[in-house]
Amino acid sequence: MITTFLFCTVIFHIDLDCFFVAVGRLSRPHLIDMPIAVCHSKGTGTRDSKSDVACASYEARKMGVSAGMWLDEAKRLCPDIQVIPYDFEEYKRVSKIFFQTVARYGIRILNLLAYELSMQQAVLVIVKHYHSYSLSLEIEAISCDELYLDASKVLQKCNGSTAVSLASFIRKAIKVVLTSDIPLSFSS
Repeated sequence: MITTFLFCTVIFHIDLDCFFVAVGRLSRPHLIDMPIAVCHSKGTGTRDSKSDVACASYEARKMGVSAGMWLDEAKRLCPDIQVIPYDFEEYKRVSKIFFQTVARYGIRILNLLAYELSMQQAVLVIVKHYHSYSLSLEIEAISCDELYLDASKVLQKCNGSTAVSLASFIRKAIKVVLTSDIPLSFSS
């Protein structure tokens, strides 16, 4: 009799979408639902601005604005665009919360999924005990708003849990801890 062991490696790619815009809106809630560009210019210069757009909101993207575009071109495409400056200290603060949240949830995810709690119950338990758990997932940072997460070991130990259910769980937990509407995307 031949026994086959099936091992599946599951690597998540987690990315906070429109990170610079979303972080900028945390201190500027009046800009929600408005087209925004993040760049080093104040947006009040001439049409020949040499500033490029680092990040564009979804509202700006609908008008054709994209990252890497010159600001004067973005203003031609979207005359109502709001320009906000970089805020590196705030990016660092939110990024740290993001990475700590993903890192600290590993052991809690494992335990909570083992008890088959609902996603909502599990998120509430995690938030209540947020600061008391240590790193247990293998994480590789790509940038301040993006990482790879090896979820293989967690999924192997949680019979019946799927990559999709784990991704959904982590997404909800991050949104609760960040207490903001920073868009989050997963791929595996």
